[in-house]
Amino acid sequence: MTDDMDINTDHITDHPPDVDIDQFVEDCNFRIERMSDESVWICAYTDEPGEPDHHYDIAVTDEGGLKITHREEGSTNG
Repeated sequence: MTDDMDINTDHITDHPPDVDIDQFVEDCNFRIERMSDESVWICAYTDEPGEPDHHYDIAVTDEGGLKITHREEGSTNG
């Protein structure tokens, strides 16, 4: 576990629930999008032959925990 004093908070942005998130980071093969006020979708894209794209859905459960699902899209054959 990282001690809070080790984290440089100058580069952290808080995204409250009413702020829309739909961001594509150029040349990084990464995308994040807010799907509701309690969930986000994150995707790691790949251009590698035979490597799939990885999609993660992260949502808050009724109990206050996190539910994380993962799915792959694209070819897994070389």
